[in-house]
Amino acid sequence: MSNPSARPAFTPAPTPTLVIAITGQTAVMVEPYGYTVELINLETRHVFPRSRSALSRRPSRSPPDGEDGRRSHRREEAASVILGPGEGHAYYTARGSEMFFKATAELDGGDLSLMERTLPPGGRRPPPHRHTNCSEAYFVLDGVVSIIVDGEELTVGREGFVLVPRGTAHTFGNTSPEPARLLVIHAPAADAYFAGLHELWNRPEPPSPDEERALMSRFGMDPA
Repeated sequence: MSNPSARPAFTPAPTPTLVIAITGQTAVMVEPYGYTVELINLETRHVFPRSRSALSRRPSRSPPDGEDGRRSHRREEAASVILGPGEGHAYYTARGSEMFFKATAELDGGDLSLMERTLPPGGRRPPPHRHTNCSEAYFVLDGVVSIIVDGEELTVGREGFVLVPRGTAHTFGNTSPEPARLLVIHAPAADAYFAGLHELWNRPEPPSPDEERALMSRFGMDPA
């Protein structure tokens, strides 16, 4: 006779070994729930370099948010992690600069993204532009950064802060002989754009200005 109080044997659901998320021409191959394996250009089949940030490559087996609105373990884990210089949940490069994302849309529901960015001396500036869907702000950690806002050039040193409200024309760069390091925040989050920028700048040949402008347009940036 069976025991009605006995608990049935637990059989775990099979776990997929690979998920592919496609954005534009980029296939992002990930393990379940967010661990990036490779970035691949779907047209050229070029495989981009993987992140060299240990934390950005840290696997997470946590599920996405539940239907009841509770935060996933992935977000809870991120909230309890202390990130140091040169560490982030995602790592991108473009125009010679390095970007370590401390906060991404995946981790905060799209509220904001925050990166630690290193600018090389004399590196290429982004084309002047306006954000139609977010505000941007800069806080300089080391060195000197040149920020042009509505045609006015601001020379911003260590611990200087500049806010660029939505719709304001701007660009920035490093005209000094030394590298500069700063925090850049976008609210709402804009890290998806920088994933696309990483794709453009990690091809065998640098992108054309038209390709950069097309990418910017896809993410709500108008030329200024």
